[in-house]
Amino acid sequence: MRVAIVGQGVRGAGHVGLAQALCLGFAQEVEIDIYLSPSLFNSDFVKRHQADKFQLIELEDPQVLAGWANSGQLNQSVLFAALSSQPYDVVIGIQFWFNLQILSPALHKLGTRLYLVAYHADRRLYNAGALHDPQSGFSLSFDQSLFDACFAIEPFDYPDGFILVPPLTSVREHLLLGKQSARAKLLSMAGREDNGKPLALIASNGVPGEFARLLQDYQYLENENYLLVGACNIAQEIPARLKHISVLNIFPLWPYFRGFDLFIGAAGYGMYWEVRKSGIQAIFVPMPRNWEDQSYRLEHGSKCPTEGQGAQQIVEHITRHTLLAN
Repeated sequence: MRVAIVGQGVRGAGHVGLAQALCLGFAQEVEIDIYLSPSLFNSDFVKRHQADKFQLIELEDPQVLAGWANSGQLNQSVLFAALSSQPYDVVIGIQFWFNLQILSPALHKLGTRLYLVAYHADRRLYNAGALHDPQSGFSLSFDQSLFDACFAIEPFDYPDGFILVPPLTSVREHLLLGKQSARAKLLSMAGREDNGKPLALIASNGVPGEFARLLQDYQYLENENYLLVGACNIAQEIPARLKHISVLNIFPLWPYFRGFDLFIGAAGYGMYWEVRKSGIQAIFVPMPRNWEDQSYRLEHGSKCPTEGQGAQQIVEHITRHTLLAN
């Protein structure tokens, strides 16, 4: 079976983590290609560790792509060329349905089964006319019938018919380092002596300025006897008075989580559920994002269990239905 995973995030490392988590659910003999936006790899943080594992494709404007589809000119689409030159048995889209929905009829003609994996988003993502250009009159609404199945990887508000599965992360219990081992490795990477103080991680993912603000807001923890270290996926200017705080360049970071006594950071999908699964104490700070309500995740996510592997359930469903179709 040949599988393509398509993420259309434009910043942060969330779609990188989700793609990797999906891969863990498939058997080793399954051929998998991952297509992501190059903008995810503009930062050394992710590029240094991950970019060579993915196919990078520029996001195409849905209005332009729809025009090509309607005029029989899909050969101009780089994404369609990648997915159709040697047709995949399965294509899995992460979160943003726009372009894959436009390509759905053409992909289905090639025998490709199309799936959507979605985390909690602004409800407008599924409203009528979610994409609308008043100048041209272009409008695009979510059509669930154009996907073979849609999976919800958080138990929040989705259209009827989405299949709910446990949170989708790469965290595996047997790969989480023990507290002392993780702490020793973290302090070594941070270039710090172990002075016995509790260790706090301040992390940011994707938006300029957020990391510096978090550092400033929580620097007071040093007065409460914490040793602070940071982690950020893009280079950011740090005020001079905070430059003594070591910034780690590790991706993924979750294997080391148990070395921290406290986590402080945004409540994006990947970081939120990875931290929850690791069981460490956390202070989540919701940040504004397009198409994502982190405050809603904080309000409702704490009531949701973290047990189970969403990737395994998604893969079992896809494998079963692909075999039946063949």
